[in-house]
Amino acid sequence: MKIVLDETKNYGGYDEGTEPLKSRIKNTYFTIKNEFTTNKTDPTKVSWCATFVSWCLQQAEYSNPSSCRALEFNPEYMHDGAGKPDRPSGMRKISNPVYGCIIVWKNNSGGGGHVAFHYGYTLSGNIVPIGGNQGNSLKFSNRSPKGDYGQKIVGYFLPEDYEDNPEDEFTEDEKKLSPTSLNSSSLLKTSSIEDDKGKTT
Repeated sequence: MKIVLDETKNYGGYDEGTEPLKSRIKNTYFTIKNEFTTNKTDPTKVSWCATFVSWCLQQAEYSNPSSCRALEFNPEYMHDGAGKPDRPSGMRKISNPVYGCIIVWKNNSGGGGHVAFHYGYTLSGNIVPIGGNQGNSLKFSNRSPKGDYGQKIVGYFLPEDYEDNPEDEFTEDEKKLSPTSLNSSSLLKTSSIEDDKGKTT
C-alpha cells in the first residue's frame, strides 16, 4: 500500500486525460505486459484499473496477472477469448477482507469489471477502495459491499506469497472514513471531485 499511496500523493486527483497523470499512465502503468495497451494508448479510451494494480504489485515484487483485465485477479476466472492468460493469477482468495487487499468486481451483464485496493470503510459500512480509473482518476471511491454501478463483488484477494498479518485487520478509525474528505486531503496531489461514474474494465 505504500506504493499505492505514494502514487496518489504524486498523481492522485488528476483527470486521466490531463498531465501529469496522462503521461504516468501511458509511460508507467501501461508498461505492464498485456494485449491491449502500449505507451501510445490513450488512457481516456481504455480502462486502466487493472494495469495500475498489476504495476503496483510488480513494484512490490509480487507476482501479478500482467494483464489489463480486472477479472484475471480472480484465480477462478477463465478467459476464453483471444489473449487467454498462459499462467495463474498469482492471487489467493480470502474470506475476510483486510487493509490493502485487492477487490474484484464483475459487471452484472456482459464481460469485464473493476479492481482496486481496499483502504477501509465508511461509517455506514460502504467500502472505500483506492485505485486507478475511478471516476477517470486515481483516487478513493465509495462502493456498496452489496454491489452498485451495475457490478457485484467477486471476492477479495492477496498475492499467494503474501503472509497473513494480524496488523492488516482494519482499525476502528479505518471503519469510519469519508471518501470525499480523503479526496480533498494531502493523500492526493490535487483535490478530486467525488464521482464514481468512471469507466471500469
